[in-house]
Amino acid sequence: MVNAGMQHLDLKWSHVGSYIRIRGRDKKESIVLFDLARVKEGVEPDVARKAMFKALALGS
Repeated sequence: MVNAGMQHLDLKWSHVGSYIRIRGRDKKESIVLFDLARVKEGVEPDVARKAMFKALALGS
């Protein structure tokens, strides 16, 4: 999302989910963002990443 220049403006943990896809012996976990009603486009990836990590208290 951030690499595409988009920032989730009201991100909180209730907007984050994950799922595991299993193919044979391979497992891959993917992260899913919900409630994308407030998304800003045209944001520099580093700016969006820092803001979204800060919103989730993840550091940078």
